[in-house]
Amino acid sequence: MDRWIDDLRHDGLVQTILGANGVIGRALSRELRVYTDRIRQVSRAPKPVNATDEAVAADLLDATATAAAIQGSSICYLVAGLKYDARVGRSNGHV
Repeated sequence: MDRWIDDLRHDGLVQTILGANGVIGRALSRELRVYTDRIRQVSRAPKPVNATDEAVAADLLDATATAAAIQGSSICYLVAGLKYDARVGRSNGHV
C-alpha cells in the first residue's frame, strides 16, 4: 500500500475525477491535493475545489466527450452516481 501511495506523489501525473461535483468527488479532490497539483475536475458543470484544479465540462453518458475529458490522464477516478438502465445495456449489447 505504501508503494501505491508513493506512486501518487508525482506532480507530473494528471489525476482526473469523473463526477467531480458530488460529495465524494469534492472530498477526493481535497485529499489528492496532498499528492499533486494536477487535478482535473470533470462533470457537466465542474467547479474547481483547489486553486490549481483544471475544470472540464463533459456529459459522462457521452463516450466521445468522456474520452476527450480523460485524454492525457495518468489516473482516473469514477465517482459519479450513474443511473443504471437495463434498456441502455440491452441496446448496447451488454445485457
